[in-house]
Amino acid sequence: YSHSRYIASFLCGAPIESPQVLVLVMVDEPNDGGTGFGGDVAAPAASRILKKALVHLRIPSTAVRTISERE
Repeated sequence: YSHSRYIASFLCGAPIESPQVLVLVMVDEPNDGGTGFGGDVAAPAASRILKKALVHLRIPSTAVRTISERE
């Protein structure tokens, strides 16, 4: 255990109503020069991976909505 080293992570999935794809990105000891939070460090990569997976699996974009669109 270390108080000065950490892992930034981000988990996402889609479609919201019936997830068919989950993506977990973990960055060991991020050196982003900023906060080091998973939303800042790992989320951009997770988003790109998820989008490519949805295209590859031919999941229509109409089936994918953000949480804010759901409310």
